[in-house]
Amino acid sequence: MFRYHLALLGLCRHVREAGARLRKWYGERECESRWGRHIRPDAYVRWKQGDVAMDPFVEYDTGSESLTQLQREMPGYARLARESGLPSIVLVLFHSDQRDGNAARTLTGDCTGTVGVIRVHS
Repeated sequence: MFRYHLALLGLCRHVREAGARLRKWYGERECESRWGRHIRPDAYVRWKQGDVAMDPFVEYDTGSESLTQLQREMPGYARLARESGLPSIVLVLFHSDQRDGNAARTLTGDCTGTVGVIRVHS
């Protein structure tokens, strides 16, 4: 859990250094309450830079589950996007470059017009 919090703090630092501001943060429990029927992300964030806002869901990948398990979560994001009419951006924080590269190959087919995956090495 400690690595998870360090990764999220690092993400917030990078966003701030880029000139954006964190405007909203929902943790795992709030996400489950709001979207648990479709998805169970580790967090949801909203940051804003100028007139542009981004609302990604955050998945923290520790490497303890297979990438197939992460891939099985993507249809839930697609269902949420269809029902809400909003795109689902999934920001995945990886613990290693190797895991990131393997995930890129595994998740390529899951990116659509309504679901996008952004990979970040934490």
